[in-house]
Amino acid sequence: AIRKSMSELAAEGDHSRYLLTAFDEIEGALASRSLFSRVQARLRKLEVLDTLNFAEYRSRHEAGFKELLLNWLSEGAILSGNLEWINDAAGALADNNAAIIVAENSGEVVAAAAASIDKDKGSAELHLVIEDEAKTEELSPVLLEHIIAALVKKNVREISTTVELQNTTTIKALKAKAFSLKRIEQTARSNRSCMVLTRTDHGG
Repeated sequence: AIRKSMSELAAEGDHSRYLLTAFDEIEGALASRSLFSRVQARLRKLEVLDTLNFAEYRSRHEAGFKELLLNWLSEGAILSGNLEWINDAAGALADNNAAIIVAENSGEVVAAAAASIDKDKGSAELHLVIEDEAKTEELSPVLLEHIIAALVKKNVREISTTVELQNTTTIKALKAKAFSLKRIEQTARSNRSCMVLTRTDHGG
C-alpha cells in the first residue's frame, strides 16, 4: 500500500516521477560503497590539503619549481602566452610579467599556478601544474583562489587558460571560480581537443 501510494504521489508532479528512480540509484550506490567510507575518503583528502603551504614564488622554490615543470613539460603540457616564467621565473616576477603561486608539502613543491601577464592589455595566461600524486578535486580550487588574488593585485582583469577536455576536475574548479567557455580548439602539436576558458573581472 505504501509503495503504491508513493508511486501515485510521484506520478502527480511533472518531475516527481523521477524521485523514486533517484532513490533507487542512491540505494544502489550506497550498497556498493557506504556513506561512511565516502566521508572518510573525503576527510583524508582534506587532511592532505591541510599539510600544504601556499606561497608566492621565491628563490628558495627554484629547484623544486623547475623539477615540477620538467615533469609537467615531459608529459606534453599545453603551453600558451609568454613563457618567460618558465625560463626565468625570478626575472619575470621582478618585471611584473608573471605571477606564480606554489604549493609546498614539507618543503617540496608539489603544485603551482603560474600566469604570464600582458600589462598593456591587463590580461594573463594561466597554467596549473600539479604532481599526479597531489591531484585532488580539493587542491585546484585553493590554488586558483590564490593565483586569482595575486593577479587582481597586479591589475589583471582577464585571465585565460587552456585545458584538455578530459580534465574534468580542473574544468569544474575553473567553472566554480567564474571561468566560462571561450572556444574549443585542437592543439597543433598533438591534435588534442582543448577548452579555452576565460574569467573577466570588470572591477568596481
